Amino acid sequence: DLKKVVDDLIKESEKLEKGRQKVQLEIGNLKDTRDKLAQLEEEQSISNAQLRNQSKQFKKWAASSTNRTGSNHKDALAVRQQLLTSIQDQERTILRNERGTL
Repeated sequence: DLKKVVDDLIKESEKLEKGRQKVQLEIGNLKDTRDKLAQLEEEQSISNAQLRNQSKQFKKWAASSTNRTGSNHKDALAVRQQLLTSIQDQERTILRNERGTL
């Protein structure tokens, strides 16, 4: 009877050890996933910063090009509108990307 109890304890101990090993493996997988997500967040942040910088440059260029083209005011307005649309698209992309990383 005592031998049966000891055998049962050994079997349960082996089951617990296998369960512990599985948990450790899952923890390792979760840590790897966390690290990869952190890297993606950093890359996304850099990309968003670049888009913001490009947006500022486009705004400056659009403002200066409108001021220089007095005779072709209609054309300048069309170009400016296209640039503003492009900037708005970039800003929406930035917001969408930022929401995606949260």
